[in-house]
Amino acid sequence: MTGQIIYSVKGESDELKAAVASAQATFKFFWRELSWEARRIVKSLDIAAVKMSFVLDADDPDIPAVENMWVTDIEFDGEFISGQSATVSENQA
Repeated sequence: MTGQIIYSVKGESDELKAAVASAQATFKFFWRELSWEARRIVKSLDIAAVKMSFVLDADDPDIPAVENMWVTDIEFDGEFISGQSATVSENQA
């Protein structure tokens, strides 16, 4: 995750932008802990999750540009983060 790009959307607070930057800067430590957890015989974590932004239909002015969702069962290949959505979207409800 080198050359980290942070995308902002209209209306984001400075606090949220700082939190996103901090989370991205410390992701390597989070991932290290998850990789160690995967090797443990006796697991100590019940759940681990990351919050990810998903771009929505930019042509629809009635919905936000992105939706933030919690993702579990995280995989990371050194470039891309993938996982299972743990958040029920407003569009799914």
